[in-house]
Amino acid sequence: MLSPNSHSLNESARNPSFQSFNDVVDLVFNPLRSVISQNRRRYTEDGFNLDLTYITDRIIAMGYPAKSLERLYRNSMCHTVKFLERNHADHYKVFNLRGNYFYKVEKFHGRVGLYHMKDHHPPRLDLMAPFCNEVNEYLRADPRNVVAVHCKAGKGRTGVMICAYLVSINFYNLPRQVMDYYSIVRTINNKVSEFIESNRQRSLFSGRLVYF
Repeated sequence: MLSPNSHSLNESARNPSFQSFNDVVDLVFNPLRSVISQNRRRYTEDGFNLDLTYITDRIIAMGYPAKSLERLYRNSMCHTVKFLERNHADHYKVFNLRGNYFYKVEKFHGRVGLYHMKDHHPPRLDLMAPFCNEVNEYLRADPRNVVAVHCKAGKGRTGVMICAYLVSINFYNLPRQVMDYYSIVRTINNKVSEFIESNRQRSLFSGRLVYF
């Protein structure tokens, strides 16, 4: 079966100028992408430059996989697909937390979980348990499976929901330890406050919420 990006790869092989143009675009806009991603760690191995971080070896936090003009300053869809196919082919599921922004789930072979969350709003508490259950079910199905979670910037909603999952599986004894761990892994200056911003979000980690 051809991968979603096989057409572009074939086109690049047939037309060197096409590949060179994309290389020039990346060369020009990668500095802008780095500025846009602010203090979030980027994945810069194997020729990639993505707003993407392994929180654990099976949980990925990343920015929105964009097309059109937005791809010039965010993660491009084609680069995101290429990364996942190269590193986790047939064993990844993407979780889209960006409300009202959809893409063809076929890009990721239909393995997409949709959770509608408004931008600049804390995640709805009633979505946390279903999200945690879906992530847990997929990860337990096969030890090779990974999940990639994104909202718009891969910051607020993504951070809260990944931390919610880590709390639900007792990744650390204390919720605060989960927050600190996430902050250290995802950011270059350990600024967890940018991810856990409101009192409603903080309640997740205060011990007042019980899952499962």
